[in-house]
Amino acid sequence: MAKFYDIFLRNAFGNFRNLIKEVAYSHPMSVMLTYINSKSAAVSGDFADENFAREAIQLFTVGTEHLHPDGTPVLGEDGNPLSTYGVKDVASFARTWTGFVEPSGGRSNRIGGTDTLQIKPRDRDASPKMDLYDGFIGDGYPACVDLPEHAFLRKGFSYAYRGNSLDHLDGLKDDAGVIAYLTLQDPSSSLFEALCGPVEGECTFPSEVTLAQSLPCSGVECDMDRAPLVKIIDASGAVAYYEAIEFACSRFPFFTDGQFVKFGAPFINTMSCGDPRLAAAAPLCCSDEATDGIGTARCEYHRERVTYHTATSRCETRDQDVCQGNSAVSGWNSCHPFSQWRFSTWMGRTCSTQVQVQRDGRVSVVHAGELVDNSALNDRIEPESVADVLSIDSRSVFDVVWSDDA
Repeated sequence: MAKFYDIFLRNAFGNFRNLIKEVAYSHPMSVMLTYINSKSAAVSGDFADENFAREAIQLFTVGTEHLHPDGTPVLGEDGNPLSTYGVKDVASFARTWTGFVEPSGGRSNRIGGTDTLQIKPRDRDASPKMDLYDGFIGDGYPACVDLPEHAFLRKGFSYAYRGNSLDHLDGLKDDAGVIAYLTLQDPSSSLFEALCGPVEGECTFPSEVTLAQSLPCSGVECDMDRAPLVKIIDASGAVAYYEAIEFACSRFPFFTDGQFVKFGAPFINTMSCGDPRLAAAAPLCCSDEATDGIGTARCEYHRERVTYHTATSRCETRDQDVCQGNSAVSGWNSCHPFSQWRFSTWMGRTCSTQVQVQRDGRVSVVHAGELVDNSALNDRIEPESVADVLSIDSRSVFDVVWSDDA
């Protein structure tokens, strides 16, 4: 109870949105309403837990009946109150609460739940989710593909101080325990200066930094599309880590002119179709158009993701092209410190996004394109295959609104 008392105390004179967010991210609530460790259907093979989704609509927010501004119920043609939600709405909202796990590193306990929940991306349902008014969660936000170049240097972009070590940043780790960050220690960088917050020549490392104006890029920053975590080292050797608070934006499941993205090269070879305008994978460069050659990884920091245009540019500066395919990887430690198959790379082959319509009217996203099999070269190499969640007859389905004549 002390946890919830603190939440309501902090938000007593705040806004309802922040209050509900804190409640939703609290460990005790996730245990009581059982959405902790809920996984997408594509991962678990089952439906997402619906307990919290139902209570969040029914008890915490809009209630069971549509209301007029004066609080009286909205009536249907039959004279009965109109319901605010149905079974499909609960199922859609349940997918929103997948991927939540308790904080790692011993900072939480089953009774008190001292820290907020973390999100495990691999378990999260990434498909579109409808709201109660036949729109989609994310409507009204700009498209991610429309964000400006070097968004991390643009006016209004924010950074949050996360301490002087990585020890407590478990939520930023990949499955191998690696945290991606860019290191800056050149005082001539405008981003370095903004995060340093110098006073009389010494960094103060402010707790929050929102860029008051767009900054010019400096050095390696000019060749990057994202900077999820920045490590600042000042002249005295003091260290500070700043997490980028990305601009809110919407990604669309269907797009044209897709390019293949490979995860687990050269052995696992799980494929998906990437929007080339998004920072979705690392550059992998080859000297010819063969699909079984040696690709060279070209990252500026571990687990870096760039757009296909940036990947192409990095390869061209070395008189190479984005790999059509590969059976080996060199320079992989520029993208990951100890594994050549734990990051995604762009491929120079086109692909497409398609839609599969289910019998009940729901749809799923299918990624398609010509695949390569290099398994004859090495018995450790698996043939390329589209990720299960993006294949025909996947369990990753979602609702859409059909027109009357569809």
